[in-house]
Amino acid sequence: MQVSSKEEVSRVLAGIADASREYWRALAMLAAGDKIGRHDQAIVESLEELAIPFQPTSGTPHNRLSVGLRYLPVVTALEILFVAGVAAKAGGLLRRIAAMTVEPPDAYTDPEHISEVMFALDDARDAFQTQHPGHPRQRWCEPLGTHIRPLVESALVGARATRNMDRAFYSGEFTMALLPLSASAGRGYRRGLPAPGNYLYYSAAARLLPRFIREERELLEQVYGGMLRSFDERADRIVSSSCMADGFSSGAEQAAYPDAMPTKEPEP
Repeated sequence: MQVSSKEEVSRVLAGIADASREYWRALAMLAAGDKIGRHDQAIVESLEELAIPFQPTSGTPHNRLSVGLRYLPVVTALEILFVAGVAAKAGGLLRRIAAMTVEPPDAYTDPEHISEVMFALDDARDAFQTQHPGHPRQRWCEPLGTHIRPLVESALVGARATRNMDRAFYSGEFTMALLPLSASAGRGYRRGLPAPGNYLYYSAAARLLPRFIREERELLEQVYGGMLRSFDERADRIVSSSCMADGFSSGAEQAAYPDAMPTKEPEP
């Protein structure tokens, strides 16, 4: 697939959503309603199947764009699980997801961390930009997150996962953004930056996330064991050069551990 027209890309994206919607809704229901983790294994196994690396058959035309779009269902599924999982305080499920690896289709390739699907989808970023109402003269700061958010919210509404969608969405999206950092923490994977998202650009995230981090510090520690300093040190590297980071891109460690942070000496 090549980026040819807004209408063609819209048709492809709509087809992907139509084929995935029931799966996404089921995940939202399971993550929001399962308080003891009885469905965690089934959820993880479904993600493993969906995240299997794309292997085109011989002679099948493909490029990075078409391969990237193949990962839209699984990245959307991950975001649904993180938003619903954070709202339900399902730390056990999220910890299992954070430790997932994706098995390669052959015996000669090393397994990849689950966060690799997020970067694979990023190869299709130009396709999502075509859906901007002002395209081609205007572009979104975060085209993937802009497209995925309504898909996530649609699944969550049916599951009654939260009463405060903004808080739930930004909290889950931020928590998911730490996935690549957990992958690079001594495990040999090549990613070392947090994942971009809407949380970087919207002022609502700047207001909501410090409180979330402060109140749910134990949940974040359960899932990751501590990635907040790495986020603070590296988040500015993923902000779009053409946009202002009006959202949340620093201060995570301060929000979680205010008493442990050094205090600035007053000016003489």
